[in-house]
Amino acid sequence: MIMCELIEVDYFGYYNSQIATERLQQIYREPQVVLALGDVLQNSTNPQIRQFAAILLRKKVIKQNQWRILDVTLKQGIKNNILNMLIRENEKIVQKSLAQVIASIAKHELPSKEWPEFMSFLQQYTASDNLHQREGGMYVLSVVSSVAGQQLTQHIQSLLNLFTQTISDQDSLQVQFYTINLFYRTMSHLVYMIGSDNQKKFQVLIPKVLKTIDKLIQVDQTQACEALEVFDELVESEVTVLVPYVKPMVLFCLELSSKEGITNELKVKGMSLIMALTRLKKKAILKQNLMKPIVDTMFKVMCQYSMEDPDEEEMTEGDEGEGLMEASSSSRPDDIAAQVIDTMALHMPPVKFMKLIRGHIEPALSGSYPLHRKAAYITLAVCTEGCSDHIRHKYLESLLDLVFSGISESEQFISNAAMYALGQFAEHLQPDISKFAPKIIPRLFEYLTKVISNPEIKTSTRALTKTYYAVETFCENLGTDILPYLPGLMEHLLSVLSTETSRQHKGLAISCLGAAASAARGEMLPYFEQVINHFKVFLEISDNEEMLSIQTQALDTLGVFARTIGADNFVPIAGQSLQLGLNLIELQKDPDLRRCVYGLFAAISSVLKSHMVPYLQKIVGHMIESLQSSEGITTHYEKESEMFNFFDEDLTEESGDETEDCDDSDVQGVSIENAYLEEKEDTCCALGELALNTGAGFLPFVEQSFQEVFKMASYPAVNVRKGAVTALSQMCLGLHSIKDGDLYTADVQNAYVKTVNATIPKYGDIIQKEEDRHVVITTLECLTDILAKIKGSIVLNQDLSSLIAKGVNDVLMKKTHCQDNQTDDDETEDEGEGEGEASEYDLLLLETAADVIPALGQVIGGQLFKSYFTQFLPQLLKRLKMNTSQSDRSLAVGTLAECVEALGEFVQPFLSQLYPVLRQNFEAEDSEMRSNSVFAMGILVSNSKHLLYSKYSDILKMLFDLLSHETDRRVVDNICGAICRLIWTNSDLVPLPEVLPVVLQCLPLGEDFEENRTVFSCLGQLSRFKNESLMENMPQFLKAIGHVINTDQITPEIKVTLVDIVKQSHLENAANFMKVISSFPPDVREAILQYTSMDRLAT
Repeated sequence: MIMCELIEVDYFGYYNSQIATERLQQIYREPQVVLALGDVLQNSTNPQIRQFAAILLRKKVIKQNQWRILDVTLKQGIKNNILNMLIRENEKIVQKSLAQVIASIAKHELPSKEWPEFMSFLQQYTASDNLHQREGGMYVLSVVSSVAGQQLTQHIQSLLNLFTQTISDQDSLQVQFYTINLFYRTMSHLVYMIGSDNQKKFQVLIPKVLKTIDKLIQVDQTQACEALEVFDELVESEVTVLVPYVKPMVLFCLELSSKEGITNELKVKGMSLIMALTRLKKKAILKQNLMKPIVDTMFKVMCQYSMEDPDEEEMTEGDEGEGLMEASSSSRPDDIAAQVIDTMALHMPPVKFMKLIRGHIEPALSGSYPLHRKAAYITLAVCTEGCSDHIRHKYLESLLDLVFSGISESEQFISNAAMYALGQFAEHLQPDISKFAPKIIPRLFEYLTKVISNPEIKTSTRALTKTYYAVETFCENLGTDILPYLPGLMEHLLSVLSTETSRQHKGLAISCLGAAASAARGEMLPYFEQVINHFKVFLEISDNEEMLSIQTQALDTLGVFARTIGADNFVPIAGQSLQLGLNLIELQKDPDLRRCVYGLFAAISSVLKSHMVPYLQKIVGHMIESLQSSEGITTHYEKESEMFNFFDEDLTEESGDETEDCDDSDVQGVSIENAYLEEKEDTCCALGELALNTGAGFLPFVEQSFQEVFKMASYPAVNVRKGAVTALSQMCLGLHSIKDGDLYTADVQNAYVKTVNATIPKYGDIIQKEEDRHVVITTLECLTDILAKIKGSIVLNQDLSSLIAKGVNDVLMKKTHCQDNQTDDDETEDEGEGEGEASEYDLLLLETAADVIPALGQVIGGQLFKSYFTQFLPQLLKRLKMNTSQSDRSLAVGTLAECVEALGEFVQPFLSQLYPVLRQNFEAEDSEMRSNSVFAMGILVSNSKHLLYSKYSDILKMLFDLLSHETDRRVVDNICGAICRLIWTNSDLVPLPEVLPVVLQCLPLGEDFEENRTVFSCLGQLSRFKNESLMENMPQFLKAIGHVINTDQITPEIKVTLVDIVKQSHLENAANFMKVISSFPPDVREAILQYTSMDRLAT
């Protein structure tokens, strides 16, 4: 009774609650408290007190160690009584808490089969004719599954049979709901154990689950939303089970999305499921013709909400692959509808998808409904990244005109949306959109002036943000083309920093300054001092939190200046900037600030290089702390658990083992603030860059930094994983950069080998198992970068080479996790992606994988590469079949061309397969394919020697036929290169009197300047041997030399060769030489004349 009274006093706060709580905590530590709590459960007439007692009892048995130390008789008594208490209990709040106690005990007892009474109870109650008992039994089982799902796997057959019966319970919708909960809670444990026989039992439940959710919608939409979460688990754990029912699931979710009377939460949940299915089962979406109904419904949803929306960036900036919970973080259906469109753009074939999108955009923009026009511009914006190539080649100019019209709209929310679309164009449609700078920049400046001069518009956060976003993204990608507009832009930005009072406006202007510096680079020097003077005010250490956003932006922009203004110009303030950064992160504990300071450190390291070393210990220490930190992570518990967590401190003392896996059924979820995720991502990137830039100075920090970054490569957030993947490659290359110096000791070599031996297998694991394509693409790019820079290195052994080859081959065969590769019951595997069926990111993934192949060949050499090329060749040839897309064929030809070069003389066994393929693609419709085929043919001839002598006349005829009508400069350049390779290999088989004049007529090369080495090496050799045909065409040859001799289009070695030719020609016949060059253009003539009297060594 004392226990009961204390609980009552503490629960209701009677008298002195603090004293009651302390007394209760004392008793709670005593062994007999378990009996006392049981007494309260049996005797108290107050349901709230009984609930409190059940919660406290559960906390006493929640851990295995706590349960194990209890007396056997006491444990048996608890097991017997707790079931009886549940049967007698009528109050639902107490039933729920008692069920949680039972679940915790079941988790301990089920594996050893120590509680047969529990299983008997479940069998009796879940199959009972009594509705109340049946509901109670299913409820208990659903609660147990949330705590002890793993322990229920031994009963898989019984559970499947039970699911089949109870999901169709005719008397109780609650039984059906509990069945779905049970299904959901056990799914992650059961799906991996399902064989082909049981899979069908699982699959037939799907339509019944949908039917139950539909019924729940009519009576309890909160429960319906909870029930819909079963598909979250299926999508994340075993999406194949869902494949036969993708269509009914999508149609069901589409109906939810557009139906009146449905809560936003339920609509968002349904659209999030559509998003996940689009990511993971693209083929099923296409095959079931679901693309159109999804686009139709999403656009309709986007048109239904008012102009008072959150920023469009917020609703589309999530990464694919983040999962359903992250994708559904917004509560507005129109936000999520835009995310669905964005996801489809990333995964659907662009030709088909954009046709559907244009079918909505064009009528909406010509219509009279403002919300429809806004939706059209947002749709255009979110489609841009996923369909960028298609838009650039097909629609860019026409869509730009539509956006210009939107910017001029009188309704501000429409012009904001149009400006956002223009910003997306600027970010994703490079380089083509920069060609429209004369049309775009005046409109941007005009609109910027309009926004700033109109007080009503200026105070609109959306208007100001959208405008600066468009200006910034466009200017950043202009490069030196920004220079004509730079004075006007800088006048405006510096004026804002001097006169504007709005901190937000100043921050946007500072960010735009960074974009201008990124484009103009050294041409920003005249403004540098003025900008720095402004920044000194913003970067003063202050307790004013409102200044924090300006500080972070100023730090970012200062980092851009460090990278672009020139080392000599930034070095004078580098030390001061480093100390400022250290002071800021030591005094202000803000993740955004730390992130920006780390970025500044990385930028300064690109300037200071080894002179950065004195600062590294402090800098790296802070970065390691950021990676190890758990700041920003919040665990969300059930409400009732939070109420009583002041008793949790006793659990650690009793359990004895703090590392023991504890029960987490109270955990509702874990959230991580975006700022802390961004900090970890940028910390990884900064550490990698420091390792790369400081070389030997980073050696004391390599091991710990590598270990921490390596952990981040498995972090839950996509962008953190991407940052870690990049940093791992930079650390490998940083160690590699030391190898030629005095500091490259045996210890350094061991660290280098160890790092590479850990990184490449990790990359292989990511390629195979990572679900996010962006992470895999980044991994493949880093792998190519490593291979390109470690040529001749001892670290790439056969095991690593084989691992790389397997990963790449699996990507080409679409066998990796991030590709929609499963063979489904209703699908058959195609040999390749059909014409127009691949998304642009699907192709980008294949392209980055294909880039690894020749890079691997260059590292290991042709003899070893030959065996791997045997694996790759069938996949590449398969992509050259007529039913594949042009992008696939172009990818295959380009890869073959580079592989032929990497194989060297070991290409000869593959001649019978390669020669016909390359010959056939000389007349390909795509200029890139023609260019690659011609290049590869020249390399093939060069490497095959006598084996292709018999084909010379055939090859020359094809090259000249192509040259006679070719308009693409790169193809022409490659034809010149191929002809010169034929001459170099065997000039006797080439009719030089006819061939050389044509080659010289095509000089100078127009685009592919790398072929200058081949062309001028060949012609130089002919010149040394006084080839008669070349001597007859010496004026044309000298003219070609004059065009390139003072340019960066040739290597220093080739320049030496050309200078020798000029000098020799002048010495042999000065008068004739002067006569010849007198007819040259003045700049060409002057370029040649300056070398006629110079000593060769002076060049």
